Amino acid sequence: MKRLAIAGGGDLGRQLAHLAVQIGGYQPMLYDDTLEIAEGSGDYPVQGKIADIAEHFQAGVVDAFIIGIGYKHMTERDRLFRHLSKTVPAATLVHPTAFIDPNAS
Repeated sequence: MKRLAIAGGGDLGRQLAHLAVQIGGYQPMLYDDTLEIAEGSGDYPVQGKIADIAEHFQAGVVDAFIIGIGYKHMTERDRLFRHLSKTVPAATLVHPTAFIDPNAS
């Protein structure tokens, strides 16, 4: 099972955690700069600050990351992705029932 670091513990982060569990093969771990470590975020307590993700990867605590910060913060999302992807593998989550409509262009 891959340990998935989710950068962001708000609504999007929790939705990604639920998706990771539904897909299977992932143990979601939330990282957030505003929530306290171990603070409840549904079934997924916060493991640390977002800056801890790279260090936790090096220590073997996490296997991959995904950005769970909302669309109001696109510049920060881009900055975080560029920074973390230098050292930590990025994950892609796709629900098994997702599909592309044949009429989509």
